[in-house]
Amino acid sequence: MSPRFVYLQVLASIRHGEETLRSKPMILNNLPNAQKSNEAHEVLITATEKTRSSVMQVQADARQLHESDFMEPAREVAETVRHAWQALARHHDDRTKLTAAAIKFYQTVEQVGWLQADL
Repeated sequence: MSPRFVYLQVLASIRHGEETLRSKPMILNNLPNAQKSNEAHEVLITATEKTRSSVMQVQADARQLHESDFMEPAREVAETVRHAWQALARHHDDRTKLTAAAIKFYQTVEQVGWLQADL
């Protein structure tokens, strides 16, 4: 496979990951829905992690090209992939924090309810 083909595949995978994150609404209005959203998000993270090795390969190929006569195009490829990957990773991190906070919140609400019922 040519480095350009791999590069285009990796960018397509990253874009698909972003589109999938945007298209999957998170319903965090109660504990079961928050847990369900968290489980769905974990599946997306697993799928995205498969792209990570390809991202690393593109970065390695770009470094190798950088050492040859293709300095500027290699740098552009590496930067484009790096920025796209970082954006996707931040998006995943934000969703992970949000679902974890929602689950913690609803678990706390349940515990407070149990305490009030005991009083």
